[in-house]
Amino acid sequence: MKPQNVILIDGHNWIHQVPFLASYLAEAGEENARMRAIGQAGVYANTRKGVLVWLLFDGNRHSGGNTGGKGSVRVRFSSPPRTADDEIVAMGEKLARQKLSITVVTDDRGIHARLAGIGIAFEGAAAFWGRITAKGSRTAPGNRGDAAEDGPTKESALSAADRAELDTLLARSAEERQARDREREAAEGRNARAKRPAPAPPPRAPGPSVQERASREERRRRFEEKQKRAEPGPAKPKPKKRKKRRGF
Repeated sequence: MKPQNVILIDGHNWIHQVPFLASYLAEAGEENARMRAIGQAGVYANTRKGVLVWLLFDGNRHSGGNTGGKGSVRVRFSSPPRTADDEIVAMGEKLARQKLSITVVTDDRGIHARLAGIGIAFEGAAAFWGRITAKGSRTAPGNRGDAAEDGPTKESALSAADRAELDTLLARSAEERQARDREREAAEGRNARAKRPAPAPPPRAPGPSVQERASREERRRRFEEKQKRAEPGPAKPKPKKRKKRRGF
């Protein structure tokens, strides 16, 4: 069935502007915050007839283009160099030509300026979150009186189930963070022990100084000269005695 009302949500803007989703982003990471936002949008869209919700996010290294969705909620990542803003503007212009009721959820003034004058309604991120999480709110989207009637809901108005889910997720994230810290400290300790320098060899006893060595050489030289002078020369042969001849 063709939807009568289409809501285009600037996904990252929505997460950053809603304290509940921003808590997920800060404590549990972008992926958990994004899944929580998609889940909440799905709960809203699937309980209303003729409503289709699109969440558009900037492309990441994992995917680009449509990533599916359940029921009346769809998710799309932009394909670089296009951004989520470009996707919102392109989809808004296309849907406007089909004469559908369109609401863009964002606080980005650039998107407002690019889609001005073609019959598209705008709603702030926090105001939309307050409207879809308000207890008992069953009004159809697209009517500009809805936000004023319901008003933004504070985080204190969230259900106990939401709070319990957030507490569980934050506790699990804290445990994982502590485990990573312990692993990092153990690895740093192993690296420190591996890089520890070998003990230096014991210092050698100091040898004779230059003056002492020179003095020793001089004494040895003198001693050798003295020995040479004291050595006897080669023995001279004794002259033979001549016998005296006797006369006759």
